[in-house]
Amino acid sequence: MVYHPALPTPLYPCVANWKVLVVDNQPYVALTYQDNINLAICGVKVEAYIDELMEVACHYRDGSDIQCKGRNGSTTIISNQ
Repeated sequence: MVYHPALPTPLYPCVANWKVLVVDNQPYVALTYQDNINLAICGVKVEAYIDELMEVACHYRDGSDIQCKGRNGSTTIISNQ
C-alpha cells in the first residue's frame, strides 16, 4: 500500500471592511482594529496552508529542490531571506 499525504483543509475568503482615505493626495487604507486582527490571522492561515501544500509536493519529489530541503520530517525551514 502506498502512502499519500492528505491535502490541507481548504481556505475560505477573509472578510474585512476597509476604506481608502486620501489625505493630501496620499492614499491610506483604514481598518478597524478587529479587521486588522482578522486579516493578520488570515495571513497566518494562508502561510500554514502553503506550507502544508509544500509538504505534499515535496513528498512526491526526490528532495533535490531547494524548497524541499529539510522538509521530510525535519523542522528546518528554507527561506529566501
